[in-house]
Formats: sequence, structure tokens, C-alpha cells
Amino acid sequence: MKRFLAVLFSGYSIWATAEQQAPCVFWWSAPVEPGELVQLHGGAWDSNAVIELAGSKGNFAKARRLRPVLVTETGICFEYPRSCEADEPACCRVVNADGQASAPFVLNEPTVWWIQGDLGSDASPNGWLRVFGRCLSRGQNRGSFHPQRGLPQQLW
Repeated sequence: MKRFLAVLFSGYSIWATAEQQAPCVFWWSAPVEPGELVQLHGGAWDSNAVIELAGSKGNFAKARRLRPVLVTETGICFEYPRSCEADEPACCRVVNADGQASAPFVLNEPTVWWIQGDLGSDASPNGWLRVFGRCLSRGQNRGSFHPQRGLPQQLW
């Protein structure tokens, strides 16, 4: 019985290591401007991996393929093209030489981490509200928020 289990587990470990995993990206630097270097952190990519940049629509059939500046076991560094819009989010993914691709991720996408109002997680009428996150103050209205005019003063 012990011999059977040893053969079974050794066969499983050979099978598990022979199967190639798709690349995985779980952190990327942001915000990035055109011409700056983007850093990715993750793994399971090969030394010939490329970055596919599909723009804001996420259409990878028309994606631009970028060669990384640096590839390590846990990181990739590539230049964000100068021809890209500075304030436009860009959908990206890492593709190995065998065609396996990571899940898409979006550079420069506004991400809210938490909000804080004068009532804690809420805001009262004529109160204040603060929004904390990443890539929130980009574009023409950098650092400003303009609520719609004509909102009722009394909500209840």
C-alpha cells in the first residue's frame, strides 16, 4: 500500500509540474504617463512574454504587442507608449510565447478604496465627503468634483 501511494503521489507531482500555468498579474504601478515605465508583479510567465495593450475598449484582436524592458521570475517592466492618451485607461494582459494569457488588467483605472463623510461612511446634506483611492485625480478636472446642479436641499 505504501508503494502504491508513493507511485501515485510521484505521478501526480510530475503531472502537476508538466502543466504550464497561465501568467498571473496581481499588482501594477499606477498612475503612469506616456513614456514612463510600468511595473507588473505576478508570475508564471516565460522569458519571451509580451504585453498586449488593447486601449480602453479591451479589444485584444487589435491589441498592440509591447516587448518588456525587463522580465524576472516575479516582475515585468515595460514602457507605456508615448502615443497613448495620458488620461485614458488602457486594458492590458501578459501573453507567454505559447499563447497563454493573463487575466486582463486596466492601467490608470480610477479605483475607490474607501469613502469618509461627516457621518462616517455617509454624508449629510451640505456635509462633506472624501473619496480615497488610486488614479482618482486625472484628466481635465484634476482634483475637482462638480455635483449636478438642482439637487434638492432636503432629501427626506
